[in-house]
Amino acid sequence: MNNFLIILLLCVLGVFLLLVCLCVVLIVYRIQEVRKEKLIEAYLTKRQHEWFAYLVEGQLSPKQLQPKSKIEKDAIDKLFFHCRVNFSSETISYGMKLFAMHYLEDYYKRQLNSRSKSIRMNVYYKIYLFEWKFLLADVVDKLTSKQEYSKEEYLMMYRIIAKFDPEHFIRYYLNPKVHLGEFDYRKLLFELDEEHLLSLANLFDELPQTLQWILVEIVGVKFYVNWLPFLNKCLGSEDSELRIRALKSIASLERIENVSTYEVFATSPIWEERLMVAKVFGVAPPDLAEPVLQKLMIDPSYQVRLQAAHSLTKLKTSHQAFTTIIQTSLDESAVALAEEMLEKE
Repeated sequence: MNNFLIILLLCVLGVFLLLVCLCVVLIVYRIQEVRKEKLIEAYLTKRQHEWFAYLVEGQLSPKQLQPKSKIEKDAIDKLFFHCRVNFSSETISYGMKLFAMHYLEDYYKRQLNSRSKSIRMNVYYKIYLFEWKFLLADVVDKLTSKQEYSKEEYLMMYRIIAKFDPEHFIRYYLNPKVHLGEFDYRKLLFELDEEHLLSLANLFDELPQTLQWILVEIVGVKFYVNWLPFLNKCLGSEDSELRIRALKSIASLERIENVSTYEVFATSPIWEERLMVAKVFGVAPPDLAEPVLQKLMIDPSYQVRLQAAHSLTKLKTSHQAFTTIIQTSLDESAVALAEEMLEKE
């Protein structure tokens, strides 16, 4: 029993000593961080006029501000981030880029190769935010290396590649290093301009299915009216989800060409397609839209009926259409919905 108590006491003492050591390490680390912050603030305070003369007035050579220590590089890094977030100036951006190319490239390269994910992510973000294309090759090297990274890192790499290398970014989107879901692709594609998206559309059949869905969706979000023929072509796909999203984007564009192209979906066995075509016919000519929407008012799906009713309200002939449904329809749900819509007019 005595031996057990001694062992227990030693264990408690060991844990206590370990906690004391951890506390000491944290205190020392905090002291170092506070000292570092003070040195950074002292540097920025002392040389703020010189940096203003260089970045804003262009009256100082970058060589005169060349950093002599890591602390000074940390201070300049902090200054640059503050300038980029708070000021929108091509002169300041160019000055920062020029200085970073000459005196901070190795500083950021070391951070890119850090074992800390947070440090690497911080640099990716700055490369993207500051538009520092001179670090693109280093990002590509990491992306093509055998070393594996987190999805968050790969997404940042893809964003950087798309921004600075529009001719080659597609290869990475076609064969991503990690599985990318809808949210991931949506975030990537939303930041691309129309020229980039056209590059993807030209290879549409080679794209991963999820990427096809999001590309079609983004067309409607960005209101690319001239992409209507592309969306119409997607309606012939065997992929029902692609057809649904194409119809949704067509409805968002509020412009249709051949009504018969969409009318066939009013009798689709897939209720989501009937729902989307009900949206589409909200912008069709009244004489063509009204018969289709009246049929959809008696659809088995309540959501389709409700959308058809809302689309009818967009037509100039909506009052007469609802009156006709009330007087002639044998479907009680359609009559009740028509009466409700007339009350809201």
